[in-house]
Order: sequence, then C-alpha cells, then structure tokens
Amino acid sequence: MTHVARTTMIQPSHRWILVALILVIVAAAVPLIPTGPDVYVHLAWTHQVMRTLIHGELPVWMPDLNAGCGSPGIRLYSPAGPVISGIFGLILGNAAAGVRLALLLTFLAAGLVMRAEGAERPWMGVALLVTAAPVLSDLAARAAFSEVLALPAAWWLLERAVTRRSSKPEPFPWRVTALVLACLWLIHAPTTLMILILLGIAVICRRLHPLGQLVAAGATAALLTAWHWLPLGFEMRMMANRSALVSGIFNARLNVLGSPYAHTPSLNAALSLAGIALLLIVLIEGWPRTDPLRAGLITLAVGFASPLAAALYGSGSPLAWLQFPWRWLVPAFLLTLGPLVRPVPITSSRSWAIGALWVLPLIALPLPPLVHAPHLTIRDGWQTAGRKMMRAIGANPLYVDAIQNRPPWYPQLIEQLPMLHGALAATDSPLTRIRIVRWKPLDRVLDIDGSRRAQISIRLLDDPGWSVTLDRHEADAIRERGLLSVWAPPGHHTIGISWTGDPWSRVGLGLALIGLLLLVIPRRSVHRFR
Repeated sequence: MTHVARTTMIQPSHRWILVALILVIVAAAVPLIPTGPDVYVHLAWTHQVMRTLIHGELPVWMPDLNAGCGSPGIRLYSPAGPVISGIFGLILGNAAAGVRLALLLTFLAAGLVMRAEGAERPWMGVALLVTAAPVLSDLAARAAFSEVLALPAAWWLLERAVTRRSSKPEPFPWRVTALVLACLWLIHAPTTLMILILLGIAVICRRLHPLGQLVAAGATAALLTAWHWLPLGFEMRMMANRSALVSGIFNARLNVLGSPYAHTPSLNAALSLAGIALLLIVLIEGWPRTDPLRAGLITLAVGFASPLAAALYGSGSPLAWLQFPWRWLVPAFLLTLGPLVRPVPITSSRSWAIGALWVLPLIALPLPPLVHAPHLTIRDGWQTAGRKMMRAIGANPLYVDAIQNRPPWYPQLIEQLPMLHGALAATDSPLTRIRIVRWKPLDRVLDIDGSRRAQISIRLLDDPGWSVTLDRHEADAIRERGLLSVWAPPGHHTIGISWTGDPWSRVGLGLALIGLLLLVIPRRSVHRFR
C-alpha cells in the first residue's frame, strides 16, 4: 500500500495571516516610539480620532486638543493617517500601539503590492524600503508617519509608470488608479503632488495612450476627495500664521540638499549623501542605457531636491508647500526598488557596491533615541493626555494642536482659559447655574438657570462651523474671542451647540458622490488588483 506523505509546509495565504498576527503582537507589546518632532501631533491626532469614533462620530472635530477646547479635524492636510492609526488604536486600546500597527502593516502592504506586481523578491524590497535613508528619516528622525503610510500607493503608481509589460496593456486602469490617487491624497498630500508630477513626465516621455487614462483617474480622484480639499481650501483662510508654514525654518529654498541654512543641518547633510549615493547606484546599474526613463525620473527627483531647483520653491509656488525639498528623495528611492529586488549573485562586486552605497547614508543619519510611549486611551481627557505626553516626550501639557489648525483668534484662547477654572462652562454671574446635559465631540447641550442676564463661556474653540441655539431657536454666539460664548437671558434656558461644518464640505460631498457614480456606472468593473 502506498502512503502519501502529508506536507507540513505553511500555505502562502496562511503565511500572510501569520505575519499580520505577529505584527499585531509586536505593535501591542513593544512600548517604544521615536522622539522625532512630528511624533507629538501624530499621537495627539490618533488619540483624538479614537475619542471621536468611540462616540460614534466622525473625527471632524478633535475635542480635547487646545486644553480641551478642541480643534477642527477636517483641516488636517492628511487626515487618513490619523484615522487609520486611530481605528487600530481602538482595537489595541492605545494610541501609540495604533500608530505602530499602522506603520508595520504599511510595510506588510508594500510587500504584498510588490508581490502582486510581479516582484521576484518582494521582501527584499521591503528590507530595502525600511533601510532607505529618507524612509528611515521619516520613521525616526522626523516621525513623519503619514509620509510612510503613503509608500505602498506611491510605489505602485511609479512602478506602473516606468515598467513596460505586454501582459498589462493598461498601465493605469483608471478606476483603480482613481482610488489609489484618492487614498494617496488623503494619506499624504505632498507625496501626491510629487507623484503626479513624475507620472505626468513619465507618460509624456513614453508617448503612450495612458495619458487619457491618467487624466480621467486624476479627475475622478479629485471628485472623490472634494469633501476634503474643497473645505480645506476655504478654511485655510482662517489659519493663523499661514505664512509661517512656508517661511522661516519651513522655507523650502533653505531646505534644499546641501543648504547650510537647513531646518536640521545634520539631517540635511545625511540626506544629501543619500542623494549622491542614489545617483551612483543609477550609474553602477547602467540604467541610463538599459532603463532610461527610470534613470531620468530618479535623476530628476534628486534634482528637484537639489540647489539647482531652488528657484522653483519661490513665494506663491505650489512646490513651496513641500517645505522640505528632500521629500523628493522618497519617490527617487521608490523608483530603484523594482530592479534591485531581482535575483543577482550576492558575491558580485556590483551587489556589494550597491549595498555599501545604500547603507552609507545611514551612518550619518541623526536618529533620536526611542522612548517609552505614552499610554493614551479613550478614557484620557486633555489633562491626563497632556500630562502623559509631557512625561514621555516633553510635550506641551495643554495638549495643543499644530499651528495649521489654529484660527487668528487662537492667542486670545490662552488669555481666556483661566476664567473657566477647569470647568466645561463658566459664567460671569454668580447667580447663574450651569448644568451639562450632553457633552459629545459634535454635540453639546447645557441647561442654564439664573435670575439675570449672563454670559456663558464654553470650553470650545470658536469656529464658524459651530451652530448655537437657545431654547431650540438659532442664537448669536460671541465670536472672535477664542472661546465660544453665548448670552443667556434670565430664567431657565437650554443652550445647544452642534457642528454644522463648512458649507463647502456639503458641496464637496456632492462632488464625491458624482465621483462614486463615475466608478460604478460602467458595467465592467475591476475585479482584481492589477
């Protein structure tokens, strides 16, 4: 009798599940986080997403920021990252763990995307991705996590643009590309700007039919994300110190590679070395001869980061909002991954030379120490979260938001906070009693009972998106004083405050619906990831 041996090998589909489970365990168990300057806002935004989602509300208002006065979430130029990490934070019960899991799953997703696109050694691609100098800089030196979350989508778009494959006559199937571009915009808008520039150049150079597909995909993606960028554009007018985001240490012309006036000179020097190493890899691999489009785009991306392109970052230029031209090194490194993951003899001198050039910039990269991450949960209000963040990373105990979310009257908020005495609402009349009936992120109700007219000051950052009612009738709020305040007449009254948002957000939702219809109306749908 013949016996058939039973294999104990793990099936590929089970292998991915096993890897994902390991990543979840690592994210939950490792209590560390880098101390880069951007880590504070990513932790705060993630925590606030958790606090809004647990109330069953969308994170368009982040209630605990700015000493519990809140801050508008829609004005985040990259809202998807905090939402993703916030969902994971809810699952794991900790904001920092949610951030770690989002980052770990990003690299898992990058490997799966490379595998789906036919990369012969996708996990070698992931290893190269993690150790690329600009990516490691985003992970640790700056803690710019949204840029990292954008990597899989950015790689897919770039690799489609430079790879000729007869089996895939549609490099940019417009429906899939529209969804990828929409996700990329919501994850990290600056990356989207860079990728679109490189894609446009690639399509023009190849003189292929995908130009129409790419334009259709871009237009559809713009419709799908109109609910975000349309109100964002109008709300930017309310932003305090808008010019500060493109001047001073954020002046892009001062942050080109090799600049002695860079925001972080040591980081700029390491990334300058990375740019030189990247150009040497292109020459060693012979891509100018064998893959001229790829070589040209890599050289162009490094050129955009160099002093040669300083004039492009002048006042009024859209590129000025990149702030750090060395962001261009990220797509430049992504373009190298496809060819580098092909099997080559490890003993060859070329492999050793490329490996040395890849690792060399890491020696000069200023990596801050890891610290014990603050354990931020859905139960932590602004006082607790502020104390935890201060102990862990030396952050402001008032739990403040980033500058791009502050209206012009934000400085007055600091002056008025003492009148609240730590309460959710206060009044200038000792004869008036205030009772909090409901206090949710987007919906607050107060009962007022007094014998005289009183001004009620509420722990809420004034914003035009708030609608105020008195006894269910529209009431006028006292605006432009930092805190939202309301006059209450004598007697018993109910004050209601609800978030109505920017009117342009409703227009944007209408445009997004049109974008969805464009995707679903055609009978032929995309059934697989191509």
